Amino acid sequence: MRAASALTTGGRLGGSVLWLKNAAHDLPIVCPTLGDGLPDLFASYAKPGGSVSGIAIMVEDMNGKQVEVALEVVPGTTRIGLLVNPTGANRDLVTQQVEAATRARSATTLIEEARRPEELAPAFDRLGKARAQAVIVAPNAMFINQRMLITQLALAAGLPTIFQDRGDVAAGGLASYGIDERENHRRAALFVDKILKGARPGDLPIEFPTKLTLVINLKIAKALGITVGSRR
Repeated sequence: MRAASALTTGGRLGGSVLWLKNAAHDLPIVCPTLGDGLPDLFASYAKPGGSVSGIAIMVEDMNGKQVEVALEVVPGTTRIGLLVNPTGANRDLVTQQVEAATRARSATTLIEEARRPEELAPAFDRLGKARAQAVIVAPNAMFINQRMLITQLALAAGLPTIFQDRGDVAAGGLASYGIDERENHRRAALFVDKILKGARPGDLPIEFPTKLTLVINLKIAKALGITVGSRR
């Protein structure tokens, strides 16, 4: 009998996981940061089927929660910018959730798109001219690679930025609200253990994150003239 094998991968939003799945059809794959890959990666969260399982990278309405963060950190905000990559797989989901959340709070969403790094500066210039008061940056591989440029452009324009990944805050963003990826990786090890003991990844329900973190860069807040603390 062939020994079971398993692979953990940090394939954020499923891109590299899909490539691996297509390259090695029979290899069990455990991903600690699974995006919404239906039906390319798995049949459903409860019954994945196939060779992929793991931990989701999103929780319900997390993008809407980022709107709440923007309103809490920058009180009085009525014009929230949203930077998206129109070629990104999560573009529609992020846009829908952010627009719904801003609408529910009598705010306006100002959407700007950037496909390539050279489109980032014009996007922030337009957000500034449109008088955005905060900018939510959608999770995207290109944006991750250009996080230093994005945070520099935002700071130069005086725009507070809200991300999902705490790494963007370390790079100079104002705040992040999202899952604790380290916790996801820890939990993914349990999937690997089960697979090595004979379980099939397709029979292991995909789990959702249980730990979320809010991170604020106080140095950037000070540079933007934002006071962070209790307002009660």
